[in-house]
Amino acid sequence: MAWQVVSGGVTAPKGYRAAGITAGLKPSGLPDLALIVSDVEAIAAGVFTLNVVRAACVDYCRDKLRARLNARAILCNAGQANAATGSQGMADAVDSAQSLSQLLGILPEAILLASTGVIGQRIKLDILKSALPKLIESLSDSGSDDAAKAICTTDLVPKAIARVAPVDAFTTRNPWVSSANTAKLGFAWAIGFRAIVIVGAVNAEFLEAREAESFAETLPK
Repeated sequence: MAWQVVSGGVTAPKGYRAAGITAGLKPSGLPDLALIVSDVEAIAAGVFTLNVVRAACVDYCRDKLRARLNARAILCNAGQANAATGSQGMADAVDSAQSLSQLLGILPEAILLASTGVIGQRIKLDILKSALPKLIESLSDSGSDDAAKAICTTDLVPKAIARVAPVDAFTTRNPWVSSANTAKLGFAWAIGFRAIVIVGAVNAEFLEAREAESFAETLPK
């Protein structure tokens, strides 16, 4: 199956919108809040770190995906990792999801979360919540680049890609937007969001075999 790179990033498939804005979470004044929304229920899955020093969003998303395998939105803040923040950090995560759900008119359980930034710092929740209306208003089917910029921390460039390939008589679109960070002492971590949309019916085993191959080499370094 031959993949062809196309424009659009994580919003390349129909039915996905994204946004990235400057909310004021980062002292640098750079974009720091991103949102990806699916117009319909999307099948969701996650791969999570086993590190004991993990962000509240990791446990939050893992618990949500154990309960239901679909989602409508992903909210990601930059600036504060909300890691090693205990029960208060988890309360902040829950609060952010509930606030977003009310504005989007969807269930809190349909929202997944991600945080990137300084470990040990809680989310600046008041700033985040006050920025949600502007974030939602900024949603666009061409908003992938803005979302990619808003989840950068130590990245030199935003990372986003979309690829399309025929599967039998149908088409699959495989977009990806990510943020990867490496610090001293060999500590490394990454967050990324990926959406796979199949246009038409397809044999599941056929698709799984081809989706198993990595396309990380196509991401900008």
